[in-house]
Amino acid sequence: MLLFEEQFEAWHRGHVEASAGERRRRLKEKYGDAEKLFLRNVWFPAFKSLDGLFPEHEVLDAEGKTRFMDHAYIAPGFLWGFEVDGYGPHLRDIDRRQFADERRRDVSLKALGWRIARFAFDDVNEKPWVCRRLLEMILGGSAKEREGNAESFSKDRVIRHAMALGGTISIREARGLLGQSDKPTLALLRALVRDGLLEPCSEGAQRVHRYRLRKEALAEYWGTHPYRSPKK
Repeated sequence: MLLFEEQFEAWHRGHVEASAGERRRRLKEKYGDAEKLFLRNVWFPAFKSLDGLFPEHEVLDAEGKTRFMDHAYIAPGFLWGFEVDGYGPHLRDIDRRQFADERRRDVSLKALGWRIARFAFDDVNEKPWVCRRLLEMILGGSAKEREGNAESFSKDRVIRHAMALGGTISIREARGLLGQSDKPTLALLRALVRDGLLEPCSEGAQRVHRYRLRKEALAEYWGTHPYRSPKK
């Protein structure tokens, strides 16, 4: 992956040169193989760029304490922290005080508008396609696939909302989500039925008020089954 290595070296060097104090030390001494593996195996194959991603990003939490994230993604509408956790350092080797501090950190950052996604090192190393698909779900799919396609974006929102509601969605719920009238909302739901992603909850009824997700179609929709390696 020559393209990745070239981009990574320039990206990392630029952040080291622009940093100071503890962040600079961490970038030079602590930023290591696990963090780079996340970029090589997960982030870069999904987005082909490291733009908007900040390594060892320094923030103040709600208590005024300095915190660092492995990677922060900052873009309009997005404040995401992405971290790679090894089993030992994050579970086996921490005491009760450190465990409590970790939980306070995550809740405090969430209160400030940050959302934190933690990936297991073993998944990043052994099942990167799982991590990539989850990452693309978090950030709304690859920009190349979604750019300029309002209908795809709306379909994506409906699917996600139905998942959050336990697998079904009503016309009223979809209408409120999309901020549209009944006619375009119903047209979109019917398009999702034609796509094989939704089905009416009441087969044969004259009027359909609620739709359910076809769970067997979700894996294909997201691109690959989340627990199966994609075919070569």
